[in-house]
Amino acid sequence: TKGEKQAEKLAQRLLKEKIDVVYCSDLGRCKQTLEPYLKLNKVKTHYVKELREKGHGIFDGKKTSEIEKYRKSERYGKWVIKNNINPTWYRRRFPRGESFQDLYKRASKFIDKLIKKENGKNVLIFTHGGTKRMIIIHLLKKNMKHFGKLHVPNTALSIINIKEDGNRRARLLNNTNHL
Repeated sequence: TKGEKQAEKLAQRLLKEKIDVVYCSDLGRCKQTLEPYLKLNKVKTHYVKELREKGHGIFDGKKTSEIEKYRKSERYGKWVIKNNINPTWYRRRFPRGESFQDLYKRASKFIDKLIKKENGKNVLIFTHGGTKRMIIIHLLKKNMKHFGKLHVPNTALSIINIKEDGNRRARLLNNTNHL
């Protein structure tokens, strides 16, 4: 499939980087994408739930069309009012789900702990598009308004250097030249 070919090409590209440790979402799609790289380079890997995509609550695993139909429904409107859900795009969520603001908090908290834990190491993070965007926004100290402007293609590679003084610089940002 197209995704498998992209994963193979990404694996070859990653061999050019020195990677000390990998942190990957514990969901299947990320694990599948990481697999070709791990076949070529045996590196300590941690599968963690903190790198999952934004939780859609009652819509996890559902088609986008089902989600959009519900979002436009009177039932959702009533739930939003009843639960005092802020309709701002980054605060909006579904029942038992996360907002983008929730995702940002989860991802940035995880990344901050990871930076302290793996200080001085080259860390490869495998995650999903929305989570990847939040991590980049956090690491580069951007405002949430950059979320929509930040295009993250499948298997895009970003390399962000973090210096000892805490300064951060993107060496690569959502690069797909390997494809």
